[in-house]
Amino acid sequence: MTDGLFYRRAELARLLGCDPRTVDRGIEAGTIPAVRIGKFIRIPIAAAHRALGLDISTEPAEADGPVTQHLHAVGRGRGTAA
Repeated sequence: MTDGLFYRRAELARLLGCDPRTVDRGIEAGTIPAVRIGKFIRIPIAAAHRALGLDISTEPAEADGPVTQHLHAVGRGRGTAA
């Protein structure tokens, strides 16, 4: 469950319909903004929505920003290595 300001990796993965490791690759590549809070990695909700081309009123299945397309391609092994 989100704390109101941040997504956890698994939450963002569920929103995007991908594996959490795909979110990790996006964070490592710099396409998904993230911050480390102690030993935890959190993704700011507003920044993630901007980076992924998501709109709060958009259903996750309709999200189709360029970063979302890239993450889905990487998740299927067709993206470029970071």
